[in-house]
Amino acid sequence: MQSTPPKPRPLGVVVINGGTQGLGEAIARKLTADGAQGLVLSGRSTDRGQALATELAGLGTPAVFVEADMANADAPDAILNQR
Repeated sequence: MQSTPPKPRPLGVVVINGGTQGLGEAIARKLTADGAQGLVLSGRSTDRGQALATELAGLGTPAVFVEADMANADAPDAILNQR
């Protein structure tokens, strides 16, 4: 009988741009289910982003939302400088 290999656990904090809807939200939910150590969600939808970060944190994965528009040249620094 074949044994199932262990599922890899995402290491560190994962940054997801566009993480508040569609594919980004699905990835955030999957990473949470897989035991991610932390998530930084970014996007333009502040209300949705904050709500999703709160929901995922309630499921056991520390998560924060950063409002960021990637059309702004300073957006990547704002996202990556979260503490």
